Amino acid sequence: MVNGFKNAARTAAVAAVALSAAGLGLLPSQAQAQQTSQLLGTLLGGIAGAGLGSQFGDGSGNALATGIGAVGGAVLGNALVGSLQS
Repeated sequence: MVNGFKNAARTAAVAAVALSAAGLGLLPSQAQAQQTSQLLGTLLGGIAGAGLGSQFGDGSGNALATGIGAVGGAVLGNALVGSLQS
């Protein structure tokens, strides 16, 4: 369980750096706001998926489950935000 939290914290830190680099404080157009929403949905979905996936398996199986969870969560988060914007 502790490894799951470490992986989720690491993923959250990477997401925070990516969001900072994207310059979220400056959103002059609606198109950029929609892109930012898509990015946030993707990143938050990836973080949630990684956290959930990290609860399964041991060793390399845990790493695989975390990766699959992160990718699956990112895809679902992106799709959810896309459907809400339509």
